[in-house]
Amino acid sequence: MNLKKLFALILILTSFSTFADTRWFTVEVLIFERNIDMSTLQETIPKEHKQVNTSDSIELLLKQFNKHCQKDQPCLHQQNTMLLSNANFNKKTRFQLVPEKNWHLTSARHALDARKQFTTVFHGAWRMPITSKNNQKTIHLFAGKNFALQELKIIQTKQKALDPTYKRNDPDQKGNNKSISKAQLAINSELDKLKDKWAIDGNIKIYLNHYLFIDSQLIVRRQDMHDQQENKNNIKVLDPENSVEINNKIGNESDSDVNTKPQIHVIKEMLFDQKEKLRSGKIYYFDHPLMGMIIQIRKN
Repeated sequence: MNLKKLFALILILTSFSTFADTRWFTVEVLIFERNIDMSTLQETIPKEHKQVNTSDSIELLLKQFNKHCQKDQPCLHQQNTMLLSNANFNKKTRFQLVPEKNWHLTSARHALDARKQFTTVFHGAWRMPITSKNNQKTIHLFAGKNFALQELKIIQTKQKALDPTYKRNDPDQKGNNKSISKAQLAINSELDKLKDKWAIDGNIKIYLNHYLFIDSQLIVRRQDMHDQQENKNNIKVLDPENSVEINNKIGNESDSDVNTKPQIHVIKEMLFDQKEKLRSGKIYYFDHPLMGMIIQIRKN
């Protein structure tokens, strides 16, 4: 046998070996939020914002575009439906959507939905190839409210109060920063930085190393109301996390009115960071103060 034929045979055998090592599994994931009062939370919530890099991850879900976007403002995405379906499943992946009738965790979802303490934000199942850790890519998952939509409304309110006629894409304004006030430049900067901010957003990685493993890093966001101490006369309240400024002018209000504290919306973030060895067919529950995740991986 000459060398060319020998190399060709080696390549064929290697490809067959790689194909044999690639095993397909059905993955079913159920994610829910805990409806708790943030003031009762015992865990300390860090002040710094969390970061999880999803740029190289497989996009399992399609994002729902906002039909009412304005040209001079960021076009954020609408909240997805809770159930994984043909409407929000990314068909460009190698994955295969599993019909809802074949899901195994539906009774668990119904039990959660029947209790006020929980809100299901994602439930779906798909078939996927699972290989070794080094060869397996992470999967980007997001669910729940998009808090950036509310932040956009706050910025729009500030814009109307400052200058309702201002347009960022106006040729007379664009690129001419000298004629724009500092307050307007600050608003423009907020709009430039504004991106989708899902209630749950991050990566999961499922791989094989003799056993099945799942490695998950999800940012869990929750909106909270904070009381802000007022001054006595002209009050200017600044929310540094969301850049929200509230002005309250006090004239002849009563003492009770003077002592009232304005409330500001603050987005708090915690990290869901868990890794676990799994057995196929077994149901696993992952706990967190603000959420929970139930997962089952089944052999095909």
